[in-house]
Amino acid sequence: MSLGLESDGVDGVLGWILAGALALATATHAIAGDLLWAGLGAAVLAVALLPPAVAARPTAMVTWEVLAVAALPVGVHALGLAGDWLASVTVPALALVVAVDLDALTAVQMSAEFAVAFVVVVTMALAGLWTVAGFVSDAVLGTTVLGDQTEVMWDLVATTGVGVLAGGLFELYVRRRASVRHLTADPGGDDP
Repeated sequence: MSLGLESDGVDGVLGWILAGALALATATHAIAGDLLWAGLGAAVLAVALLPPAVAARPTAMVTWEVLAVAALPVGVHALGLAGDWLASVTVPALALVVAVDLDALTAVQMSAEFAVAFVVVVTMALAGLWTVAGFVSDAVLGTTVLGDQTEVMWDLVATTGVGVLAGGLFELYVRRRASVRHLTADPGGDDP
């Protein structure tokens, strides 16, 4: 099962446009001194650009839909249009991109159900890392990323909930892509 790596020219171009916008948003965060969001943007960008680097083909991009879900919150936050709660959306999207990369670049074969569980677990792990990074930033750099303990716990619960929702939506996306591929397969039975 291919979770969403495209080698089509149009999808590749859209992917690179989104990667450029994500790089700009990440640079905006870095210049503003918002190092946590700059780090999150850089992580999404690095994971998204891994397939074309490994495949040595610029069009071997994560599908533009998956990349848009991951890049949009970083860009919206860079514009100052929303608060830090957007990390709850970005973290599951980053987990989706990791799942796509694992499926495309390794011998790992994931069923749709396993991919959903993987996205939820990776979301929870990344949310924990985000919290630790926020704590270190607050302690070392004097930022105020984290609130009180109750707020931190609710952030983790919200991120996990969004991860479950993202996993469900991702399963629908994978099933839709599989049905489209099945319908567009050539008559000889070979998939494109």
